[in-house]
Amino acid sequence: MSNRQYKSQASSSRAALGGGGFGGFGSASSRGSVLSYLTPPPDLKAVSDPNIVVAFKGLSKKDATTKSKALEDLRAFVQSPPESQQEIDGAILDTWVRQCNFNSSLAILTYSQVQFYPKLAIDNSRRVRELAHQVQQHITTADKKRMQKLMPDIVATWLAGLSDRDRAVSKAARDGLTAFLNTDDKVLICWKVFQPQILDYARGALDETPQSLCDDRSMSPDEMQETYLRVVGVSVSLVESLLTQMNKSDLLKHLEKYELYFNNSPAKLWALVSCEDAFVRRLVARLLVICLKEQRGFVEANLELISKAFIAEALSSSQASSAFQLIQTLEPLTKTYPEVWTSSYKTKKSAFSKLQKFIAKGSQGGPATYWQSLQSLLASLPAGVLPTDINALLDFLSAIRDGINSREEPRGNAELAWTSYFHIADHLAKDLPDGTLQAKLFQQSVFPIFEHYMHPSAESLKWSLGQNSPALAKAFVICASTRDATLRTSLSHEFDRLAGEFIIRLRTSLPMQSKDYETSQASIVTEGHRWFSFVNKVFTLVPEVEISKILEQNSSKIITASFAAITIRNGKAYSAAAVVDTALRLTPPLFRIAENMDSLMTFFERDFNGLLDSPSMEYLVSILHNFVYIAEQRSEFAKYWQSAVCNVLLLPEDEEERKIRTITAFIASHEVKDIAAFNDKLQAFLHSMFVKALHGDQQAWPVLETAVTFHAIASAQEILLVALILSGLDIMNAYVDFALNALELLARKHKDVLQAHTTRVSLLTKLLALSEVKDNTMVSSKAMALRTFVEPYAEDLEKIDIVRSRVVELVRNELETVSPQSLL
Repeated sequence: MSNRQYKSQASSSRAALGGGGFGGFGSASSRGSVLSYLTPPPDLKAVSDPNIVVAFKGLSKKDATTKSKALEDLRAFVQSPPESQQEIDGAILDTWVRQCNFNSSLAILTYSQVQFYPKLAIDNSRRVRELAHQVQQHITTADKKRMQKLMPDIVATWLAGLSDRDRAVSKAARDGLTAFLNTDDKVLICWKVFQPQILDYARGALDETPQSLCDDRSMSPDEMQETYLRVVGVSVSLVESLLTQMNKSDLLKHLEKYELYFNNSPAKLWALVSCEDAFVRRLVARLLVICLKEQRGFVEANLELISKAFIAEALSSSQASSAFQLIQTLEPLTKTYPEVWTSSYKTKKSAFSKLQKFIAKGSQGGPATYWQSLQSLLASLPAGVLPTDINALLDFLSAIRDGINSREEPRGNAELAWTSYFHIADHLAKDLPDGTLQAKLFQQSVFPIFEHYMHPSAESLKWSLGQNSPALAKAFVICASTRDATLRTSLSHEFDRLAGEFIIRLRTSLPMQSKDYETSQASIVTEGHRWFSFVNKVFTLVPEVEISKILEQNSSKIITASFAAITIRNGKAYSAAAVVDTALRLTPPLFRIAENMDSLMTFFERDFNGLLDSPSMEYLVSILHNFVYIAEQRSEFAKYWQSAVCNVLLLPEDEEERKIRTITAFIASHEVKDIAAFNDKLQAFLHSMFVKALHGDQQAWPVLETAVTFHAIASAQEILLVALILSGLDIMNAYVDFALNALELLARKHKDVLQAHTTRVSLLTKLLALSEVKDNTMVSSKAMALRTFVEPYAEDLEKIDIVRSRVVELVRNELETVSPQSLL
């Protein structure tokens, strides 16, 4: 095709395209854009190397693989030029980067060609874009002097590569730029000096359309749209970077070009916040934020367009992966120009309804801080946007819950989301005219969440917070901190009801004869943990008595009812004991209340010992162990503990199993080691259990393990235990593996008892002998491993060597003096 025919066809194509579509085909296309596919490729006649001609021709092909291969060939040539070639051929530079000149008076191009680099840098193929920036880097490295003169032609394309969404591509552009401009200051100067060229490129890119950029004969609509969105994204990114980096004086020098960019097609620019590409949507949102900081005039001149784009359209469109940025943009926009929600908003459907539907979708893949930003946005909305009708506000809060509970909402967002929800509810309630309506708002939008958390059910699942008791605690503090008497009364009644219903369930839990006994008890245990975990969080947030008084009163009722249930049902309803144990463990401040402490002391004095032979035993012992942390005098705890232990030790032989299980529970606390050591009857019992454990009694082993772990053994008993273990470390002992296990337990949990010199020598002797046993690999390997626990306790290496020599000598003597009797 001749040059004249090509121009004629291009001209008629432009005419056909000129009318419309999203963001209509603009002036850049009509003047022969550097990015338009209608612009013919460079003339290759001046390129002398035939191989390079072939490579350049490959760059004009449609196929990405062909273009990638051509770029690789070109990169190889630039990296390793022929011996005879002193520098890159000037024709190659012109073909790659020479920019065509536009004569504004004649409205024609001085040259009919445009360089390859800008088109390749926006190609749909990631590999093509990456290679294009790499070739640019190597050409620059090969001939920096001439490349400096050509910088105005390529700088925009090069800088645009920095914001490519693909990391490999942006890295290739950054590596090339860094190699050429090796300091941050030089890069900043580059942005400053070439502002006009960058703005021209950005404006030309914004003027493009899918049809001007792509040939629909060889590309699908999706591919064309992908290219288009990449190009407009580059445009927005370049301008956003300029506004971010330039100071006001630098911006004012080229204000006309900035005005051309923002005012030439403002509807097209801001409408991109609703396009199908999340990357571009986020860029446009950031651009508006920086304009609000640096150039408000560009915003103020187009408030109606911006209101339409960011509120009427963006809130109605999918904002997956960009909802957070949209909300972050609307907040400063609203604070600076609140009229975007009112007088500048010209859409028939209300802004509030748009916002409500948007919120119902959740964060749309955003971070947890999305909900905090939403809370801030709602607080900054001008009067009249949010309704004051109670039903409308309840529907709005329902939409927020739908967003929080949506399947797509990341579970990690839940705590911040619910915390923001409660703050939003509080903010909306304050705009209601009276306390009755405020109380109604909380009763219908917040109180059901308390109920579901305390006692979940399938019917109330929509009110679920999951395990986010901290968020619920904040909700309580918000409600309890109100100055409105009606709301405080309503909150008090709600928790009276919740506590009352819990007490009824606690009292009526199923008896042991029921097949669902365990299920019934477990549900009460769980509910008690939920209640007092919640109270604990509230106490942590606000230690003030006035705010937590409602919880103190109702929790005291639950504690009192639990003590009654324990005694009335003879400990068979172990869930009641579990509730007291949880209360004592999670909320000890409740037992500073005289009523609760009196109940606890009375229980220890009157009922405790008699209930140890019940399903509640483990929880009762735990209550006693937790009592030590609130007892005014440790002697009180010691008195009740010694009394209970002595009572258990009196059990007859036919109740040995119960005795072992109960004593094991009593000594399972580091707080009892001192008082346990002074109980001679307990120590005697422990010794008998040690003997049984080392002779293979599986029932006695937990006593040994617990006593060693919690150091409940008196010094004299420790010596006896070590002696028992030493005597058991004999291959002829049928229970030698139990002795080895006991030694390992001591070495790990109570190693101090093994530090005596004579003990170490004896142990090393025994272990060395056992490690030489060949017909029992389990014993020998265990003995070998235990030697590493014992040996480090020798004072120094010299003593270790002495010990080892002594062991070898002893073994040798035994072997030399062997007799028939010694083998028996």
